Formats: sequence, C-alpha cells, structure tokens
Amino acid sequence: MLGPLQEAAVMTEFQPRSPDFRNWIRPVLGRQPFMQWLGVEVTCCDPGLVELAIRPRPEMTQHTGDLHAGVIAGLADNAAGGAAGTLTVPEGVPVTVEYKINFLAPARGERILARAQVLKPGRTLLIVEARVTAENRGETSLVATMLATMTPVAVPGLKPPPG
Repeated sequence: MLGPLQEAAVMTEFQPRSPDFRNWIRPVLGRQPFMQWLGVEVTCCDPGLVELAIRPRPEMTQHTGDLHAGVIAGLADNAAGGAAGTLTVPEGVPVTVEYKINFLAPARGERILARAQVLKPGRTLLIVEARVTAENRGETSLVATMLATMTPVAVPGLKPPPG
C-alpha cells in the first residue's frame, strides 16, 4: 500500500481524458445489474480514485454468515474499474485483464467499502490497487487487498450519460 505522501504524489499526476469524467463513472457503475443488486453507493470519484460502499444483506453471505468472497471481489473489481475509468472515459471503458486478491479477514460490518487507486496509468494497461474494509460499530478493519490490471476498450455506440 502507498503511504499518504506517496498517494498524494501519485494522485496529482493523473489527468482525466474528459473533464466530466464523474458524469460518466457514476452512471456506468449504476447501470450494471450486479452493482444495482449490491446497492452500491459511489462515495468518492476523483482522478485515478474511486470508492464504493455497500450495506451487506443476508443474501450476500456465505454459510458462515460472513460476506461472500465473490461479493468482496466484485466490489473491489468494480472500484478498480471505476478508478481506471476516471482516466480513460469516454475513449475507452476499462475491463479487467487480471486481478489477484488476498482475503485477510472475514467481512463483517454494517458497511463495506472498496477504495481503488490507479498506481500506473498506461495507454493500453492500467495497474490499480484496491483495499476493502469493513466498518462495524465505529471501527474499521481491512478485509481484502486487490491488485488489478485493466485495459480500456472502445464501446461502439457509447453515448455520454444524460445530464
């Protein structure tokens, strides 16, 4: 993970391709049926950085009652795609090439957050790191970390979101 000074230095280098990137990212994430089912809230959207939050429901859990790993990975993957997308839309919408995720603790909490930060923006590949945390009774615990590689793809007929 980057320290606060490194993170600030990395973030200032990023220039979105579109000045209204926020008007692209929020609706693109919001149109995905999986994200709708999760009830995702976009809590932060800055150049190279996106944070998503969900409130777990019983149908998102596994046999132990903890949040299912697929939900955690899906949330982190979409946060990573959103972070990459802040730098690639409207020319390209990021898709995942690969990711590696480490599950560090059970996801138990009232709110689960996935915060993704672009580490290396490239023309064809973007490297993104995501951290998933659980908030429970005022305490935050690290649940998972992900390192993802994204690539922007052109989407024929993609139009800017209304508004």
